[in-house]
Amino acid sequence: MAKSVACGSVIPTNGCERRRSMSRLSSSVALLLGTIAILYQVSFAQDASLRFVRLKGANVMVNTLDKVGQEFTRSNPDVRVIVGGGGTAVGFEAFCEKSCDIVMASRKINEKEQQLLAVCGAHLTEVAAGWDCVAIVVNPANSVSELTKEQLGKLFTGEVNDWSQVGGPKGPVAVIASPGHTGTADFLRQFVMEEGYFTGEASIKDRYFEILKEVQRRPNAIGYAALPDADMGVSKGMVKILSIRATPNSPAVRPSAQSLRDGTYLLRQPLFLYWNGPTAKKDVKDFMEFYLKGRAGR
Repeated sequence: MAKSVACGSVIPTNGCERRRSMSRLSSSVALLLGTIAILYQVSFAQDASLRFVRLKGANVMVNTLDKVGQEFTRSNPDVRVIVGGGGTAVGFEAFCEKSCDIVMASRKINEKEQQLLAVCGAHLTEVAAGWDCVAIVVNPANSVSELTKEQLGKLFTGEVNDWSQVGGPKGPVAVIASPGHTGTADFLRQFVMEEGYFTGEASIKDRYFEILKEVQRRPNAIGYAALPDADMGVSKGMVKILSIRATPNSPAVRPSAQSLRDGTYLLRQPLFLYWNGPTAKKDVKDFMEFYLKGRAGR
């Protein structure tokens, strides 16, 4: 008959060893959970000590303001600048919901947005933030290298739906556009399409890089992007940037830093920042002062 031994004896039975192993495991788990809790509390305390400046809105402004934010944080390490896109209208909605401090806008605030912000009790200050080129892009294989403003408008609305109608190869046109609530889409509607709308066949993409990828994928596509994004697409062989003529007899001008400065490129859209200047918290005021000083120095 097997002889039982107390758990505290020198030679444990298998049952006793299992119980002691379970006890050691429980102690280890408790220690691990305690360590995680301490680390979480420390991390939370550190996060709580951080201060934030939040910008949201026009996709065309994200890269520029993100760089400004990084520069600001280098001299203000306790302040984190968070920059997000989504479109001008999204920025105003976020401000009303108190989830952003500064709205990036690629157009002026409209009446509906003013009413929305009045309901929220917000009184925004408008700051002119410069201009940006809207670059029109096609697939590199497309033989078309320039368009008139009228031709571009008709391509976007679908009135012209074959490339052969604008001097290109015979084949259907695929329009790639951003959502209607974005400032750039609204700018093109008003300035190029004369208050018309993008064709119902247009493929809608949320980000400029997504537009560029779709134009790269489809040889018959036409789309648009902010100039820095379009230049990046050209450098990667994804797209070709078209030159634009105001009229058939006007010079064809390609978007560039120079044509933006001298005003010769037709598709220039104004950029704005909106913020609640008088009542903004100190970090937001400091950021705006930093931004305005930097812009004045350029």
